[in-house]
Amino acid sequence: MSTLSADIRTLPKRGFRIGTLPAAFHATHYRGLLIPLVLLVLWEVAAQFHWINPILLASPSIIFHGFDRSLTEGDLLLNLQLSVTRMGLGWLAGSLIGLAVGLAIGLSRTADRVLGPTLHAFRQIAPFAWIPLISVWFGLGDSAKVAFVALVVFFPVVVNTYEGIRGVPKQLIEVSRVLMFSKARLIRSVILPAAAPAILNGLELGFLYAWLSTIGAEYLMNATGGVGSMMESAQESLEMDIVFVGVIVSGLIGFGISLSVRLARTRLLHWRKSFA
Repeated sequence: MSTLSADIRTLPKRGFRIGTLPAAFHATHYRGLLIPLVLLVLWEVAAQFHWINPILLASPSIIFHGFDRSLTEGDLLLNLQLSVTRMGLGWLAGSLIGLAVGLAIGLSRTADRVLGPTLHAFRQIAPFAWIPLISVWFGLGDSAKVAFVALVVFFPVVVNTYEGIRGVPKQLIEVSRVLMFSKARLIRSVILPAAAPAILNGLELGFLYAWLSTIGAEYLMNATGGVGSMMESAQESLEMDIVFVGVIVSGLIGFGISLSVRLARTRLLHWRKSFA
C-alpha cells in the first residue's frame, strides 16, 4: 500500500498522461488563451452596450461576418493570392541578390573594402523612404511592389550571410589549410556549412520582412488588389470590419511564415543539434 501511495504522489513528476498528451500540455496552452478570450468578450460586450463607436471599432461578431462575407464573395482569397505572389517574387529576388553580395564581401576582403561602406550607408535609410523613388522608376504596378520587397529583403540577407562567413572559427580554416583544401572545397565543405545557421536566419528574417513590406507597399502605393489595398479601400469607406479582417489575415500569414521557416531551418540543421 505504501508503494502504491508513493507511485501516486510521483505521477505529476513522471508526466502523467491523459489519453496521449501530458496534463501539463493542456493547462499551459489554455492558460495562454485566457487573456485573448477575456478581451474578446469585453470587446463584444462594450460594442453591444454601445460603449464604443461601431464606426471606429467594429465588434468581434461584425468582424466575423465581414470575414465570412469576404470569403463568400471571393475578394479575400483573390487579394491574398496577389499579396503572396508579390511577396514570393520579392523575397526570391532580394534573397538571390543578397546571397550573392553577402558571399562576395564575406569571402573577399577586397570586395568588402569596396562595397562595405556603401552598403552600410544605404542600410541607414528607412525602407519606406525609397517608395517615392521606386514609384518614379517602376511606376505603381506589380513591378514596383516586387522591387520594394526585394530591397527590404536584401539587407538582412546580406548582413547575416556576411556575418556568418566572417564568424567561421579560425581553427576550421587552419585545419583545411593543413589538409590542403582547394578554395572551392574550402568554401563548399567548411565555410558554407559553418555559416549555414546565420545564412538561414537571414533568409528567415527576409521572409518576415517580405510579408510586412508587401502589405505596406500595397497600402501606400495604390495597389490594384492585395491585402494592403483591401485594407486601404475599406478604410476610405469606413468598413472597419474589413480593415480588421485584413489585420487578422496579415497576422495569421506572418505567424504561419515564421513557424514554417523555423521548422524548415530546424530540419535543414538537424545535424547541428545546437541550432535545432
